[in-house]
Amino acid sequence: MDEMLKAWGFDILEPGRLDAPEIACRTLDARIIVAVEGSHLSHAIYGMADWGPFLVIQPPDRFPLPYKEFADSMGMTLNFAVAAPAREGFVVALDEIRLMLDRPS
Repeated sequence: MDEMLKAWGFDILEPGRLDAPEIACRTLDARIIVAVEGSHLSHAIYGMADWGPFLVIQPPDRFPLPYKEFADSMGMTLNFAVAAPAREGFVVALDEIRLMLDRPS
């Protein structure tokens, strides 16, 4: 999926490998955030473009959406794609990601 997102112009971040200034620089004014659900989403919230949408990839074995309330209160859009179980964790159909990215925010 990383290669597909890169081809579409996304900057792929791994917060555990970057320091705070680098994360802030690379997420500043991001027009959309795509990420697996988790606390690392908070790294992008404060620097992303105003009212930018989120696309959250939701693991199949849990369904917390703490950023939904934040997005709603800030007038932002949060869409999600539910992944399917797989041998090494989970997978999400790339066509579904593309479909969600093409939705108006």
